[in-house]
Amino acid sequence: MYQVPRKSYRDFHSDLFPDTNGYKSELSATQWISGIDANVPKISLDPAKRELGDSPIIPRLGPKPFSGTNTHGEFSFDRVFNVPQAPGSEMSDKDLTNQAISDQTLETNGDQHEEDLCLDGIKFNEEVEPAHERNDDYVEDTPAISTAELRKKFEKNISTESVDQFDGTVDEKYEFDRQNSQRTSIAERRRMYEGRSQSVQEDKHGSPTLLRRRESLKVRGEQKVTDDPDIISHPSIDFLRNRSDLTKENITDMNKRSNSVQSFQNNTTVSKRTSTVFGRVSKFRHLKGTPGQRGTNIENIRNLSRQIPGECDGFHANSERVAVPIAGAGGKIAVLELNKPGRLPDGVMATLVNKQNIMDFQWDPFDAKRLAVACDDGCVKLWIIPDGGLTEPTNEPAAELVAHTDKINIIRFHPLAKNVLLTASSDLYMKIWDLTEMVEKYCLRGHTDQILCFSWSLCGKYGATVAKDTRIRIFEPRKNEQPIREGTGPVGTRGARIVWALDGEYLVVTGFDKVSERQIYVYKSADLNIPVGMVGLDVSPAILMPFYDEDSSTLFATGKGDVRIYCFEITDEAPFICHLSHHRCASMT
Repeated sequence: MYQVPRKSYRDFHSDLFPDTNGYKSELSATQWISGIDANVPKISLDPAKRELGDSPIIPRLGPKPFSGTNTHGEFSFDRVFNVPQAPGSEMSDKDLTNQAISDQTLETNGDQHEEDLCLDGIKFNEEVEPAHERNDDYVEDTPAISTAELRKKFEKNISTESVDQFDGTVDEKYEFDRQNSQRTSIAERRRMYEGRSQSVQEDKHGSPTLLRRRESLKVRGEQKVTDDPDIISHPSIDFLRNRSDLTKENITDMNKRSNSVQSFQNNTTVSKRTSTVFGRVSKFRHLKGTPGQRGTNIENIRNLSRQIPGECDGFHANSERVAVPIAGAGGKIAVLELNKPGRLPDGVMATLVNKQNIMDFQWDPFDAKRLAVACDDGCVKLWIIPDGGLTEPTNEPAAELVAHTDKINIIRFHPLAKNVLLTASSDLYMKIWDLTEMVEKYCLRGHTDQILCFSWSLCGKYGATVAKDTRIRIFEPRKNEQPIREGTGPVGTRGARIVWALDGEYLVVTGFDKVSERQIYVYKSADLNIPVGMVGLDVSPAILMPFYDEDSSTLFATGKGDVRIYCFEITDEAPFICHLSHHRCASMT
């Protein structure tokens, strides 16, 4: 991973961590309906400007990156280190003391096994004593080098010594790198990354094995004569050692000529690879997903519902709690508190009983306690979760909204205005409600078949839908009840999802083709007739659910039962959708 060079890593750098959207909206439903637009106020990520003021930050245990091996040769992720605690959380001094003692014990036991690992004189994680005298306040910050990198250095050392033994020449730069067991500079890390990205074709050109094979053919007289001046037969190492009539100067000249030709061939291959094979290289090309600690998981969640419609994601969470549907009669939803991890007890689980089948549900983005649930009887139930979570099953919602005469397929809260809710029903109507007065404000028409997905734009002015009639539509609810723009979407009718990207200039649609292959399309919001980019994935009945990160323009997509999370970067230039490193989970998602 590339590390931005800084003089100090203890200070806050606002250019790397700009202000981000907050969690409080100053725009009410009445203001939005009257035509006023206002973004969510941004908050600073600077710890000195946090909401809690000057109160001390209490650290808590967090996951530590990969840290070597133990005596049995197995990888261990049990070692942890202190990370800043989440704002607003509390921890007693007693817990802090026990945590620090446990952390110190783990560090001591883990470091005892790192001193004995070596490979022909090259030690792993060897610490180099500095020239100056250390004092008690001095803390050495030297990152440990991985086993794979040291093994690669060792193999390179052996191959170099086999060539240098007969001419007595040693590259001083390589000798310096070989004796240095710690690589800390950014330039060295970049060279290491570029070295790993060499293609197989380049390795074949510089392989000593191929050189010996060509020379053996030359000695036997089986090699064909060519007049091409670019093709030069390089003498092998064994052939040079057996020739007593060659002086050291001649050998040096032949090596220089061989290196120049090989460098020319490598440069030609690199330019071809960059322009024709990889194309545009994303700055987020290499991603790594690390599961959280087991102590932060919630386990023993029983009887998850499998009868959720395809328009519902089946899982919703906010910063405080998680909502998941439970199988059985009554339309039950379990609400789990994130600050209470661990194994759930056996027995009756505290749930929200809706009395009807659940079609969709979503948390209020500006109220972490309010959950909206759409049912198949055309009603929307609004639940308020008490502080501390549910303690027993309940069937009395805080409010109930009779929205449609038919079942509701989709509900979506407005991303900028409070108390604005959209509902989409099987009657092909979409309605926008003011939850403060529980009245309908707008009714959107224009669909000819079932609505599969709806998405608000980032600015909150527009809404986009994809329907079963394979059409994509864009609405401006406050000005027109009919769509202002239409286009052709995925041809498959199994299901689809749609999200906005790049400040509302593009739309990303996930769907199927005629043979049920899952595909991702990128459209310009100004022209929905032809997609500007498309990626085909695999054949699966699970609908791809996209999650778009606006800050990094990264798209995460996965389906129910998938073990892989697909990652892409959405760009405003061809090919418009760039592959990133996909994450494979240890179990099904």
